Amino acid sequence: MTSSLESSVVAEIAKAPINRSKWKHVIVHHSATTQGSAKSFHQAHLRRGMANGLAYHFVIGNGRGSADGEIEVGHRWRGQLNGGHVKNEWFNGNSVGICLVGNFEKSKPTTRQMQSLHHLLGHLKGGGLFNRQLRLFAHKELPREQTLCPGRHLDLKALHRTYGRLPS
Repeated sequence: MTSSLESSVVAEIAKAPINRSKWKHVIVHHSATTQGSAKSFHQAHLRRGMANGLAYHFVIGNGRGSADGEIEVGHRWRGQLNGGHVKNEWFNGNSVGICLVGNFEKSKPTTRQMQSLHHLLGHLKGGGLFNRQLRLFAHKELPREQTLCPGRHLDLKALHRTYGRLPS
């Protein structure tokens, strides 16, 4: 799957001083907005008082704010910073946050977004970047995270069949 990512994204992922033992999970989100980009979410998160701005490590565009299927590598990945994408600080400290732009309670992600998500997950999980196999969660699957994220139209069963999940 690594070769399926654009070379610029692979290069940006690889540039980070990856802490191979830190990351244990990947948590998938939707933005619950019709449009957006890493830059616009960064500004919104700063306005909400988040010290490091953009809460996610990666954002995948839907064509309204950034290109459809475009993978934006956030500064939290580049700096190997904890996420700010869930309430639970333990998960923020060991989980890579990926946000797809869109409200998947109302509509499905685009085909390109899903292709990009699969390519990114394949690279992260199989690219030898980590000491262990990362486990996949949807935001709503975490304990005590009262949310619908990433919405009912994101096919979690298919993602779990392909990438697994932490046993309950």
